[in-house]
Amino acid sequence: MDGVNRSDGARARRGAAPRRDPKDYAHLVDFPVEIVGRDGAVRRYSFEESVRLYQRRISSASIRYSEGPMVAAEQAHCRRRIEQLRRSYFARYGWAAMRVVDSPGMLAGDFAGEVAAFLRRVHETADTPTDRLEFAFLEEGEHHQAYSVRPAPHPAPGSPVGAPAQSWLLYLYRFHDAGPCPGRDAFFYLLKVLRGAQLGPDVVERLIAFHHTADCGLIFTSGGPASGGASASADVAWLSLGDPDDDALRAGMLALRRGQEEAALGCFAQAYEAQHFRRSAYVAAAVVADRLGAFEQGRTAALMGARYFPRDPALRYANALLALRLGDSAAAAKDLAELHRLLPGGIPPLVLDGACAAVDGRPWTAARAFAHAERALAGSDPDLLSAVQQLRGPLRAWLGASLLGIGLVVAGAAAATLQLGTGLALLLPGLALLPAARVALRRTTRRKLRQPASRGLRLSNPAALRSAQP
Repeated sequence: MDGVNRSDGARARRGAAPRRDPKDYAHLVDFPVEIVGRDGAVRRYSFEESVRLYQRRISSASIRYSEGPMVAAEQAHCRRRIEQLRRSYFARYGWAAMRVVDSPGMLAGDFAGEVAAFLRRVHETADTPTDRLEFAFLEEGEHHQAYSVRPAPHPAPGSPVGAPAQSWLLYLYRFHDAGPCPGRDAFFYLLKVLRGAQLGPDVVERLIAFHHTADCGLIFTSGGPASGGASASADVAWLSLGDPDDDALRAGMLALRRGQEEAALGCFAQAYEAQHFRRSAYVAAAVVADRLGAFEQGRTAALMGARYFPRDPALRYANALLALRLGDSAAAAKDLAELHRLLPGGIPPLVLDGACAAVDGRPWTAARAFAHAERALAGSDPDLLSAVQQLRGPLRAWLGASLLGIGLVVAGAAAATLQLGTGLALLLPGLALLPAARVALRRTTRRKLRQPASRGLRLSNPAALRSAQP
């Protein structure tokens, strides 16, 4: 099992720096890899999903941790995990001819596992098995290295005799994790040029597939008609050229209509990772993650979205809600303060105000917020109204226990003037009941908030925010 162990998850919830054991990074992991999240749940991730997970954690570390050393420790841990994942994938699924890209001095040495996974996806339905591909280093540009890729000289059994030789080019770019990056700019410039050339009558180099993560980009191309190779229609029928019908956001909405919520969440994450200014992808990912109980994944989407759309009420609301789900009421309060500035008089943030107050043990504040929200809703949002009514349940229990405690205290004080023993027998339980009622309120509210929206409080998609724009 890979990932954050259970003790690390608990430490992260308390805000302490995650404990790191260097030995954790040495062994090879299997795929799909099991990763324990901060909520203690074990989830299975493919190679690509696990790399993206740790890269998202790197980008959000400065938001999740308040101290510089903790941020640096988290980011270093995630980079070591990514190295381990790539090394493991290459060891298990690479092949002998790929050693050229893993040679000292080759840029792909750090990304050999990423290259292997990319080419396996590209060739998964091709006639040429991936493990029969050979590589040769061609050139080193200012921001990239280029490799020639071709099938092994000896064809596999059953291959047509006299088939024309195929050849491809593989470009590998290295990116900086954050900030301006000439390598990333060069990658997208080449991608734009290749896409624009697809319709030309005399294509010299045709785009086959591409892939990019936070730290690298890969472009796979074929020669033009003169090469007689992979540009023939029979050979490229399995290729994806980035057609709009293959858009990840659209695929996610289709998966939602089919009831495939986990697949939809993965599509939405791909959509905002590929294009950082896709507001709909961030909002959709946060809502679906809340329904599934994948609160950490939803929080990451909301945090990233708020960086690109800092004045978006829906994303601020998602940040506050998911912080509450994860037990971080202080972070939720900060987002709610900003949300009230963006949405003066808004009812959805008022509901979260009440939940936040109940979690913090401020019952009178919570009661006022819920009462105001319930009157204002007046049937306009059944989901939000139902959530308010459920959250008022623990408050009613607190009120009943508190009144009982106060009654015991008053009765005990009166009885003590006549008989000390009887008075203490009433007074002491009454005094103990008052703080116990407050503790019960906090625990019950937290337990309700930790349930996925599909089974508990449907707070993630208020009607008042569904069309809210930045």
